[in-house]
Amino acid sequence: MFFVSVVQLHAETIRIDSEKQYEFAEQYFSDGEYSRAIDEYKRFLYFFPDNKKAELVLYKTAMAYYYNRQYKEAVNAFSVVQEKYLTTDLAIESAFKISECYMKMNRFGPAINTLRNLALLNDAIDVKDGAYYKTGWIYLDKSWLEKEGPADSWGKASEYFEKISGKNRGKYRIGKISAELERVRKNKNEAMPVKSPDLAAALSVIPGAGFAYCGRYRDALVAFLLNGALIYAAYESFDNGNDALGSIITFVELGFYSGNIYGAKTSAHKYNRDENRKFIQRLKQSTSISLGNYNNDLGLIVSLNFKF
Repeated sequence: MFFVSVVQLHAETIRIDSEKQYEFAEQYFSDGEYSRAIDEYKRFLYFFPDNKKAELVLYKTAMAYYYNRQYKEAVNAFSVVQEKYLTTDLAIESAFKISECYMKMNRFGPAINTLRNLALLNDAIDVKDGAYYKTGWIYLDKSWLEKEGPADSWGKASEYFEKISGKNRGKYRIGKISAELERVRKNKNEAMPVKSPDLAAALSVIPGAGFAYCGRYRDALVAFLLNGALIYAAYESFDNGNDALGSIITFVELGFYSGNIYGAKTSAHKYNRDENRKFIQRLKQSTSISLGNYNNDLGLIVSLNFKF
């Protein structure tokens, strides 16, 4: 005879409280555990899609991706906020953040287009001016990457800075920025020294001279000694009647010699880009303004940090 004992287990009902769930996600965010924060924010949105904090949680999810350097995912998350809430402070801030994410990925075109659309579709003067200001800086930031010089990007930057309303020109220190850009245009060699790539290549007829012109003295010495040694070795080979060896050494030397010329020209371009980048960094430091800092009260803050 079998006795069957049936034990009934009464599972306790688990209740998820929205505030506790939010605090749980926030704790991970504060601790820098962004992947876990993302999971908990998503859990919040799953259980409480209509909660008053849903917009904030969507935004914080995007910020967690941003801080986790998952910029593609951050763009998608910020886009959800922007498309769902359109004109709220966090939706506007999300547009600025989308542009920043593209900049982190070195995608200057989409970064600029995002801000253009923001300015076009928004009637608020402060938002438009913020978009113009950041667009101008993107053009300045990308100028140091251009081999043909920064003139075109600087011109575009100036156009956007000039679009800023009279109300906000002082706040963004447009007068100082424009004056600095104009000073460099008029006195480029003094304000921002440049090296001529063509002159660097011409000087490289003497191995290493082009590198020395660009301030790369160690490379200049190596190029001079290496090319000099190969030229001397080729001469000795021919002089001793060893034409085959002389031909091989000459062939090898031609590669090093042409590399010396190309390297010097490339060094001049790099020197100019570095000087342009340094100038932009100095300009940023002297006119430091950060836009769109996050506010726990769902507000958009424009903080000014002027350095004298």
